[in-house]
Amino acid sequence: MRYLLICLLVGLSASGCAIPRDGYIYSPTAGGRGSVTFVNSVDDSGALQATLLSGERCKGRYSTVPGPRVSWDDEKINTIYAEDTQDGMALLECNPGHVLRCTFTRSINGDGMGRCFDNKNEWLTMYF
Repeated sequence: MRYLLICLLVGLSASGCAIPRDGYIYSPTAGGRGSVTFVNSVDDSGALQATLLSGERCKGRYSTVPGPRVSWDDEKINTIYAEDTQDGMALLECNPGHVLRCTFTRSINGDGMGRCFDNKNEWLTMYF
């Protein structure tokens, strides 16, 4: 039993306990929505996947920086004590030659919204 508990704890720490967050990408032009998933929504950077309204699948990466509302640690220079929001950018590649560039703002819990623009001149709205 003790061996099983040790294996379980080691396995959980190695996996990093990813917390996915699902949402959707809305196309005002087509009047419908697809889906988006941040594989680990609490990380500062990572993978995301999307399926557009047309069924086209996209994969890419995102990265965030602290948003405008942060609390600084008074004892450590240039160290953030707490963040209220994060601003981020994501690049997704869909079919060959079709690329989405998204900017978003999210809470520290991982939920947020943003806008995407593709190289076919279409704006999309992302909620997650």
